Amino acid sequence: MKIENNILLFKLIRRTIIFLGLLVFTQMLIFLMGNYQGFLDRNQNMILSLSCFCSLALSFFCLLAVILTAVIFFKQRKKTIFIQTFIYALIMILASGISFFTRTVSYLSYGMELSQ
Repeated sequence: MKIENNILLFKLIRRTIIFLGLLVFTQMLIFLMGNYQGFLDRNQNMILSLSCFCSLALSFFCLLAVILTAVIFFKQRKKTIFIQTFIYALIMILASGISFFTRTVSYLSYGMELSQ
């Protein structure tokens, strides 16, 4: 029996990561569609702020998942758990990059508004 399926915390973290990942993907898709649809600047900045918050939350939960799977890996020494740890770390790096991108775009857009 797998230990990671018995831990309630692991199930909650995994489901939260899936939810936040889909939410960030949807928000970035709305942001890209808004660029072509002509959304107002305030709406675009709100989408960027929400996307930044969600990607930071995703990074935090991925960090928790990496720590939890690393502990499980050291107890069980199974290759599948190491692969899960690697996937969570990759998602965490991607979410951090999205957060950095959204903050950079938001900062640049506010700078352009102030100069006009």
